[in-house]
Amino acid sequence: MIATTLATIGQGIHDYVVMVYPIIILFAGLTAQQRGLFFATLLTLLAFTWLILGEANGWFTLQKTLAADWTDLLVTGILIVTMAWAVYILVSNAQYGLAQTWRELAEQKRIEQALRESEARFRFLFDQSHDAVFLLNLNGRYIMTNQRAADMLGYTVEELAKLSVNDISAEIEKSDHVTKRLLAGEHIPLYERLFRKKDGQIIYVEVNVELVRDKNGNLMHIQSVARNITERKQSEEALNKSEEMYRLLAENISDVIWILDINENRFRYVSPSVERLRGYTVEEVLAQDMSAVFTPDSLQTVQQTMLSSVQSYKDGYRGFYVNEVEQPCKDGSTVWTETTTSFHMNENTGHLEVYGVSRDITERKRLQNELHNYVKEIELLQVELRDQAIRDPLTGLYNRRYMQDVFKREFSRAERENDSVSVIMLDMDGLKIFNDTYGHSIGDRAIKTLATQIQNMIRNEDFCCRYGGDEFIVVLTKANIKDAVKRVEQWRKSLNNHPLEVDGDKKIQVKFTAGVAIFPAHGTSMEEVLNYADVALYRAKTQGRNCTVVFE
Repeated sequence: MIATTLATIGQGIHDYVVMVYPIIILFAGLTAQQRGLFFATLLTLLAFTWLILGEANGWFTLQKTLAADWTDLLVTGILIVTMAWAVYILVSNAQYGLAQTWRELAEQKRIEQALRESEARFRFLFDQSHDAVFLLNLNGRYIMTNQRAADMLGYTVEELAKLSVNDISAEIEKSDHVTKRLLAGEHIPLYERLFRKKDGQIIYVEVNVELVRDKNGNLMHIQSVARNITERKQSEEALNKSEEMYRLLAENISDVIWILDINENRFRYVSPSVERLRGYTVEEVLAQDMSAVFTPDSLQTVQQTMLSSVQSYKDGYRGFYVNEVEQPCKDGSTVWTETTTSFHMNENTGHLEVYGVSRDITERKRLQNELHNYVKEIELLQVELRDQAIRDPLTGLYNRRYMQDVFKREFSRAERENDSVSVIMLDMDGLKIFNDTYGHSIGDRAIKTLATQIQNMIRNEDFCCRYGGDEFIVVLTKANIKDAVKRVEQWRKSLNNHPLEVDGDKKIQVKFTAGVAIFPAHGTSMEEVLNYADVALYRAKTQGRNCTVVFE
């Protein structure tokens, strides 16, 4: 176009149309963009044809006139303005076109980058998936597999690429059936299959399979994701066997196995042996609450145990508890059971549960009660025998044998604490007369009366025993001579106020004679003090009886 314009000017051509056509060509190219190239080329060819024909036929020979010069100037001015405007349009459209081109290039690069990133993510997920991923064509041959699939089956990725789904399936008919259903448009839920590894080992797999289509809905390939569940299946089989054995034991042993939901206060499971134990069916027990399962006393014990056990469980203790409880039976009787329990959290419900085993111990409990009663009787007999060994059968006072132990203990204490001990020896007056006149029974009553009055008036820390016949020994701790004499006179006064009734309305007075000796004033040993008290008693008897004499 530029070459044509220069050639025209060089030839001195002044035809206005010839001068205008390059501008038209330029404007067409700028405004129509890609289509302008076509129009500009077409107009250029027409211009060249016009120039050749005009030159050959003399169409461009002009007659110079003044009017023509002014006209040329006017047209030239218009052309200059038009060219300036065209240049402005050229620059603006060039900038727009350039910017548009850069935007198109940037968008294309962004799409390409996104595609590469998407492919990279797909490849990463494909290779790093924890599950085996298989891409198969519609004939069931592998197009692509990840490393996890190769590891699971014992092949390399390259070896798997040469195989089909039937080459690794241990259930070919089932695999073909799944493929037919899938191609028929049926949705296949998650299912389990048996695969054969390269070494021949059979493994359980969990498979998710689906068809992959392009954006137009056309079938592309089959995508299969498989997970090795052999360990899980083996665990399930072991669990099923364990549950079967447990059910067999639970249904045939005499012990009752149960699970109690603490939140709902009801049993979640009870073994059938409960009917043999309590007479209730499993359904009846499951409908009962705790108040119907235990007697009131046992229910209180169980509730207290549960409160402390739940707290122990929260503190981390996971041991066992053993309790003996009494449970009502359907026939109105009760049965004693030994219950071993432990606490567990139910992960499905979030409730704390008690796992327990109850064993019938009614017979053992009966034998224990009998043994307990026997032991109690023996203990009572032992106490009775001990009392018989250390107490006087007539008066109930301690006897002379036990007095020796008391003397040793009390004198050791007094010596250690530098304290005094008073020993009083009593002899009842007129026992022979009572026996001869009223009989030995009255004599025994007189002895008991004297013993009772003394025993009632001594302190807890004092000691009184029947020394023999009608003689008594009284030990007063922390008592001096003055205190001892005063106490003896109080006993004498009490006896005077309690005469013994005989033969109806007849009353006789019980009297006694006493001798007193003091530790350590009169002796430094038990034997000395006791002997001096006896000497004092003898002196009192020689003075006429019914009196008290202190050893000097």
